[in-house]
Amino acid sequence: MLSGGSAFGLAAADGVVGLLEERGVGYPTGAGPVPIVVGLSLFDLLEGDPTVRPGPAEGRRAAEEASDDPAIGPVGAGAGATVGTWRGRDHARPGGIGLAVARRGDLVVAALLAVNAAGDVGDPAQSAAVADGVFAGWPEPEAGPLVGRSNTTIGAVVTNARVSTHGCLLLAQSAHDGLARAVFPSHTRMDGDALVAAATGDKAVDEGDLDVLRVLAVAAVERAVLTAC
Repeated sequence: MLSGGSAFGLAAADGVVGLLEERGVGYPTGAGPVPIVVGLSLFDLLEGDPTVRPGPAEGRRAAEEASDDPAIGPVGAGAGATVGTWRGRDHARPGGIGLAVARRGDLVVAALLAVNAAGDVGDPAQSAAVADGVFAGWPEPEAGPLVGRSNTTIGAVVTNARVSTHGCLLLAQSAHDGLARAVFPSHTRMDGDALVAAATGDKAVDEGDLDVLRVLAVAAVERAVLTAC
């Protein structure tokens, strides 16, 4: 469950839990299915009214309206997202929801992100050639610390492969490489970035395929960031 509203927004997951319980979906126990919903929330309280944030009702509605064609841009968890605040709030521009899919043969990795980064979003592949060790396409750093600026990029990568828990951990780690490719600077102390990985297990894979999946995760996350803004 991706949401805005900082820690307050984590309550949105309660609505999803309730809906899944009604549908009999959850981890099987002797007392019946127990829904387990992972929740990630970004900090957007400086945008608009900080008392307006998602709760159980909004989480349930999002689950009920889930589709194969989700909206992207400044909607949902990305409604209050911004990027580029590292150079001051006057340089900020809207962030939002980004979605991308990377494939190789039958292997698929999809990435869904709510991009709310302190850094600027850009495509290194489209930047000018490196001169004196600096991409000409990136803005020059400005003097002054980032203290007082708070951002969070959150998201999930999902593959159709049959991957172990440890394999999912490696996918999540590689996903952060995609974030670093699309955001500059990335992973600052002002960014509470969190990416998780999941596997549907539809396709059996060889041990060597895990590295392919990790590369696909990098590509999917990078593209998802670029589609969000």
